[in-house]
Amino acid sequence: MLGQNKCVFMGTVATEPFMTYTKHGDAKTTFKIKILEDFQGRSRTTWVPLVLWRELAETAAESLEDGHEIQVMARFSTWQRDGTNVCEACNNATERVIYNDEFEVQQFEIIGVSKTNVAEEIDPEDLPF
Repeated sequence: MLGQNKCVFMGTVATEPFMTYTKHGDAKTTFKIKILEDFQGRSRTTWVPLVLWRELAETAAESLEDGHEIQVMARFSTWQRDGTNVCEACNNATERVIYNDEFEVQQFEIIGVSKTNVAEEIDPEDLPF
C-alpha cells in the first residue's frame, strides 16, 4: 500500500527565516513556527522546524517575518549524516549516525499578522532548542 507524507500546519513564525546557500548554489531557508493549542482546558505550545528550498526558500526569506501567521503544506523528512566520534575512554574512533528531523515545506501562505511580536512574548528559557 502506498502512503502519503503530507502535513498541514497553521502557526506563527517564531524565529526569523534564515537563508543560506548550498555549495551547489541552492537556496535553503530555515525557521520555526509556534503552534498554540488548547487541549482539555490546558494550553500547549508545539514548535515545528521548517526548511524550504530554492525559489520557495528565497520567497520565504524575503516575505516572512517574525509574527506572521502562516499556513504551510509540508512533508516530514528524516535524513542522516555519518560522522566520527572519538571515545575518550578507549581512544578508538567509532562510527555514529546523526538523525535530523524536519518538515520540508512544499507551499506556504501568509494568513495574517500577529498583533504582538512573537520574539517579545517568548522567554528564551522556554525554547526547546
